[in-house]
Amino acid sequence: DHGTTGAYSAWPALALEALCRMGECQFATELFHNFSLATLEGPFGQAHGMPQRQTPPYTPFDSEPVFKTTGGANRYFEDNAGAFMDTLIRTYFGYEPPFFWGGFSSLQHTLVDPHIARPFNGVLENINTPLGLATIISNETGLHIELQDSKDTFHEVAIK
Repeated sequence: DHGTTGAYSAWPALALEALCRMGECQFATELFHNFSLATLEGPFGQAHGMPQRQTPPYTPFDSEPVFKTTGGANRYFEDNAGAFMDTLIRTYFGYEPPFFWGGFSSLQHTLVDPHIARPFNGVLENINTPLGLATIISNETGLHIELQDSKDTFHEVAIK
């Protein structure tokens, strides 16, 4: 999605998610590690406005300003970071709670494909749910979610 009119900074994270959902999570994880080198220069996408051609052959939009998906650098960074965080939580840790919680008394329904092995060992803690704080454990056997001890009062999501 790169062109003279801008780029969508969330596409790399969405590509990883698509690969995982197609059963290529190991390959997506390798790409994820490779992406980290590119992010040393900032988020994905065109970080600078690109002028239209000033000499022939002109494009039909030479007089148009460059279109960015967001206005300003902060939103540009947020699109990129938010997309990667969303991919980590929804795809790698499989956490997709329902929009309306309803009468569920278990957290198991919040995990997508918990029986499928993930290509990493990890823990996602302090997930705020209507039933209390929860932890997701990911490993070679899949995903497991459990409620944390009721004395926990920390309400942020942390990845170890």
